[in-house]
Amino acid sequence: LEGDGFLFFRGLLDRATLASVRLDILRELAALGWTAPGSDPAQALPSDSPVFEAGPGWWEGYQAVQSLESFHRLAHDPTIITTLSCLFGEDVIVHPQKIARVIFPQHPGATTPAHQDYPNIGGTLDFFTVWAPLADTPVAQGGLRVRPGSHREGFRPITVDLTKSG
Repeated sequence: LEGDGFLFFRGLLDRATLASVRLDILRELAALGWTAPGSDPAQALPSDSPVFEAGPGWWEGYQAVQSLESFHRLAHDPTIITTLSCLFGEDVIVHPQKIARVIFPQHPGATTPAHQDYPNIGGTLDFFTVWAPLADTPVAQGGLRVRPGSHREGFRPITVDLTKSG
């Protein structure tokens, strides 16, 4: 953690729990037309019309995800809390803001750009982001990319790309 600025745990969380949260999200988004018409939401087949962050239909989908208890409960998973408490020797307080990254796979331009979480989320300087994919995420599909050592470079200025929404 000190050297790279991150820790990686494969298989830390229960796969069935992650799959259940994923299915809850997919059902909500399917009801809003984010998945292919007539498809089983569990297949996560995207609709032909991608939804881009802050574009038409995005806020409705994001609000639906944010309304799910299972989505918010995941951050309080005992495995996460226990692991962080053991690592840092302190009690863990879960930040109230949860962020869902729902990306249409055939549109890489809609992915989340490089960023630092703290300036956007707030809280205290001694917080840690926990990122957990809700399904297997092969490298070709994306996933999280972390720049090792970037935590030692301080905060970067926030810039806005006016050519993109969100």
